[in-house]
Amino acid sequence: MKFSPSKSGATFYALMFLFILTAQDINGQEKTSLVKGIVTDMDGGPLTGVSVIIRNTRTNFTSGTSTDTSGIFTFSRVSSGGPYSFTFSTVGYENQTLSGYSIKENVTVSLAIKMTSTAASLDQVVVIGYGTQKRKDLTGSVASVGSKDIKDMAVIRVDQALLGKVAGVQVKPVSGEPGASPQIRIRGIGSISAGAGPLYVVDGYPTSSIETLNPNDIESMDVLKDASATAIYGSRGSNGVIIINTKRGKSGEPTITFDTYHGLQKVSKTPKFMNALQQAQYFYDGVKNRNIDLGNNVSGPPNTWVLRVPQIIIDVIEGRNTTDIEPLDEVLRTAPQQQYQLSATGGSENVRYALSGEYLNQEGLIINSDFKRYSLRANIDAKLSKKLMVRLNVNPTFINRSDVNSSGVTTGSGDFSIMGGATSVNPFYPIYNPDGSYFVYDGLEAVGNFNNPVALAREVTAKQRRIGLLSNLNIEYTIFNELKLNVLLGGSLFSNRGMRFAPQLPALFNQ
Repeated sequence: MKFSPSKSGATFYALMFLFILTAQDINGQEKTSLVKGIVTDMDGGPLTGVSVIIRNTRTNFTSGTSTDTSGIFTFSRVSSGGPYSFTFSTVGYENQTLSGYSIKENVTVSLAIKMTSTAASLDQVVVIGYGTQKRKDLTGSVASVGSKDIKDMAVIRVDQALLGKVAGVQVKPVSGEPGASPQIRIRGIGSISAGAGPLYVVDGYPTSSIETLNPNDIESMDVLKDASATAIYGSRGSNGVIIINTKRGKSGEPTITFDTYHGLQKVSKTPKFMNALQQAQYFYDGVKNRNIDLGNNVSGPPNTWVLRVPQIIIDVIEGRNTTDIEPLDEVLRTAPQQQYQLSATGGSENVRYALSGEYLNQEGLIINSDFKRYSLRANIDAKLSKKLMVRLNVNPTFINRSDVNSSGVTTGSGDFSIMGGATSVNPFYPIYNPDGSYFVYDGLEAVGNFNNPVALAREVTAKQRRIGLLSNLNIEYTIFNELKLNVLLGGSLFSNRGMRFAPQLPALFNQ
């Protein structure tokens, strides 16, 4: 009996093993069998340290062993019957399982099984500066991320798909703003004064921005990490090169695909602040200790001390002021994000196409912030003759972003940092007045002068509009099999327009 599981990829080794079953029946004891086998590679050499597990799913019997230096394994006192399954695993091979076997008395079973080696990935073709090459023939350091990895992560930007995927590549999110780019460092920082980010090459054409790329259009990303990256790209590749290849059409019937996903974003952890009563008590104790340090009398009412306690602090401690808000809750939200893409691929042997359109909407964690992207892509491959091939890539994109001033410290009324204000105002002052207008943090006791953080988030408008066009034409002429002439013409055009408007409100000090 032979069992040959079908596996994709190259098959390098075979397992050969022989079961010798010997029935025993001594003084009415349970009939058991001895199971032996040998594990070898394709050349007949024994495989040492292969883990072998035998299971009986009916009786919950499980036993394990491993092969010795001769590739032999043994199970003693295995009860007759079944069904039994055998699992084989070792480093460098795909796990294999044989199931549905019944062990009978005085039966010898000879089995042959092929195991797929994980070394099959060495035949993978990767993209390097000068073209493509098999990974096993590659001497430089190149790492690859495929389209499945990118799709499974459901990322907004292409560079976010590298997070945790490539050794030696540090991907660090530096902002929670929608559509924000992460910081990427390949094997550390290569320059003190020059830029530290990698060079991006999209379909063979270098570009400074990949914000306009739709992650679902990416077929693969290859990261050149060592000095060989500078061989073709010069000093621009000194911080590493990320080569991005978009999906191409395939000959055959047209294939139309619609992809969509919806997700939610939420701040994973926020600072733990004191509530209104704790903050008031903290303020009270601070004023009292300061008076004691100066030798002032603190036996009378707190509002009569030399350094007096503000009346609002006394009202909170004595329960007359019950206002207790969390300003961060007023400016943060659970933000949805959604993406829709419609694509079509197909063509003939001579002309192939891949067309796609995308709409992305990512709302920010801070109210009134979002990132929207509308993109189109057309990749056309035309074989004009046996020797002449033309490839055209066109990618127009429109981005509309609503920004908020989230970062920065709070220094007073002139500061427009939303997070700075939300983490500085005291919880015993309200965000809104009873009539619904914004509360003004100006000239108050026990708090400095600040812009109302909710007024900053809701009333200040900051828009950015970006139109991009990334396009290139590749002409390849085969002079003979070992020599090809390749001409690449391309360009990237980007237009940015931004505006910011702050209304004249008391909550913003009429600035």
